[in-house]
Amino acid sequence: IDDFYVGEAPPNQADFDMVCVAGDTVDFVDRSLPCPQQYNWDFGDPASGANNTSTAQNPRHVFSTPGTYTIELSVNGPGNAPSVIQKNVTILRVTAAQKKPSDCVTDLGGEAEALMVGSAGPFQYNWNTTPAQTGPIATNLSSGIYQVAVTVPGACPARDTVSIVTDNNCGSIRFPSAFTPN
Repeated sequence: IDDFYVGEAPPNQADFDMVCVAGDTVDFVDRSLPCPQQYNWDFGDPASGANNTSTAQNPRHVFSTPGTYTIELSVNGPGNAPSVIQKNVTILRVTAAQKKPSDCVTDLGGEAEALMVGSAGPFQYNWNTTPAQTGPIATNLSSGIYQVAVTVPGACPARDTVSIVTDNNCGSIRFPSAFTPN
């Protein structure tokens, strides 16, 4: 006969990871130990109505608005003491807009701006320009479609696209400054 021990089961230890799927959508991955069987999630987002809570082990939540949310996971069972953990997630929203069209002659000089909601920053901007621009305003753009990705530590990244159009109203008559031959 082997030795055996009869005693209290070790308490649960609630834990989870967050994976940003899209700007306002987050997957939650349970990492609780040793073997809970009941999961109660509160996403801290009452504006999402009935979707503010879940009993799934690994739920997905779409947040209703930008901001910082406190996520709470409570785990329980089987015969183990319950455990609760809270973590924060920040949801950002970026809106990219054309500030200035590109010039009708050179097709340069366009500007786009990224407007942020959800956090006070400091924000890290990355425009898909060549070379990459890293400020809230991208300058000297030709006509076309541009994307900006914005991040802040501890937040899900946000992305948006903007179309820069060409100003077709040159507004003046232009005369050439040289003629050929001679």
